[in-house]
Amino acid sequence: MEAKRFSTASVAVSEEIHGDVTPGQFYDDTTVSAEITFQSKPDTVIRLHPWRISPFGMEFVIDKNSYPFVASFSGGDRLNAKLYIGKQESNFFGLTVVATKIDGDRLAFGVRWFDDTSSPKEAKIATEERRKSRRWLCGDEFLPIGICQSPIRFNDFIHFKILDLSTSGLMLVTSLRNRYLVPGLTLDTQITFPMFAQVRAQIEIKNTRVIDRNGKSHLGIGAELKNPSKMVLNAIGQYIFQFGPPNSIAELKKHGLNVPKASQGVEYSYARSIEEYQNVLELRRTAYLRAQKIAADVKPENLSDALDSKSRIIVAKYRQEVVASTRLVFHGPEDSFEVEKHTTLPANFPSKYDSVEASRLCIHPDFQKGDIFLGLFKQLGITAAQARKRYIVSFASDEMLPFYIKAGATKTSTNFKHSGLNGLRHHVIVWDIAQAISGSGVNPFVWDFIYSDLKEYLESTGIVEFTPMMNLRANLYKSLRPIAKVMQFFKQDRRRDPSRTKG
Repeated sequence: MEAKRFSTASVAVSEEIHGDVTPGQFYDDTTVSAEITFQSKPDTVIRLHPWRISPFGMEFVIDKNSYPFVASFSGGDRLNAKLYIGKQESNFFGLTVVATKIDGDRLAFGVRWFDDTSSPKEAKIATEERRKSRRWLCGDEFLPIGICQSPIRFNDFIHFKILDLSTSGLMLVTSLRNRYLVPGLTLDTQITFPMFAQVRAQIEIKNTRVIDRNGKSHLGIGAELKNPSKMVLNAIGQYIFQFGPPNSIAELKKHGLNVPKASQGVEYSYARSIEEYQNVLELRRTAYLRAQKIAADVKPENLSDALDSKSRIIVAKYRQEVVASTRLVFHGPEDSFEVEKHTTLPANFPSKYDSVEASRLCIHPDFQKGDIFLGLFKQLGITAAQARKRYIVSFASDEMLPFYIKAGATKTSTNFKHSGLNGLRHHVIVWDIAQAISGSGVNPFVWDFIYSDLKEYLESTGIVEFTPMMNLRANLYKSLRPIAKVMQFFKQDRRRDPSRTKG
């Protein structure tokens, strides 16, 4: 059958079905077919090719001589349809015939995928049912983009942008020329999240609409994520944290999302104003109180001491809010290390000339369970290296000690009970920056995150001279960087976050 024979007869049908959208037109050799059953004739299955189709409905043409009962059809009749697109099958139940047109022995009729006659209450319920989980708006300046192959047309690719997303679904926007995208269709997509990830995800089209963006009409698609992988969910969590509305790590985790590289979403700097310093004191109180290091009646100003004035106070800011901090104390020749208030230093301890002292590390409870701790450690190393200090000395509680060792610190034989932190036992630790940079005592993941950039900086400035053995080990770790980056993206730390510990 030639489609052009019915073009005039079905103008009215097409307008009622597709509105201002130009539908896609099929011929007999198409890979798209359908089986329809009218509810008034449930035992009669009509197999035919759709004539026209769009994201909003489809049209058919039936020979009245082959199916005499169709002569009495009119708008409002109901039918069920199975739509076959390639190897995919979509089922529609209770579709309403919204337009008919007789042309000689032919009957042209059309159905819409969605019933526009539903009440506002029914529409609200349907919308709520579609949104199974919380959705986050994407920032207009950094919209994720995607591409997939057309399920119908050879060598044709569909490009789209993502307007909002969740753990279960996406809101897409694409050109109205993509008129073969119908509900029930499954697409294998490749999604690019700006600056950090490209993932593959399978989505199913659930609903379609025309939306306006910047004065131009586009096709909006509500889609469901089909069995999203850990990599997809990690990419969504990371994207929301960096480019979506402000959300803490804890808030995203409540909705089943992780932030693999939280440190990329925060800005590291030094506290430079009274206001920022006050924010640091408030953060110390919040973090220490949650970790049961201090009593509830301790005020933020009680957590300030004379060493703060001799320190570079490092802060991590998320959307201008201070969410993590530590300090690096620069002692003079006549000064004592802070740790000396509690114990005698072990033998062969680094001198003040070669070292700085780190303390008062704290991370906001809502921003734990991420790599911000390692990010602070990296900033400590950069700051110490810039000051031409080879060692960082500090002290850590029993619970925090493994995390410091993982980052490259070494435990000494000296420990003590900290009178200012509920009598918790602490261990004196030393961090030899040069040894850690060469890969001694750290795994490839930590080395790639903290030390790869540090090594290049120290070599270029001549602050540290690396022995051939140190260079050999560092070069080996450098060769493993691609693997380490994959590990970093998938890594899920099942242990408690270090900043939650008591010490």
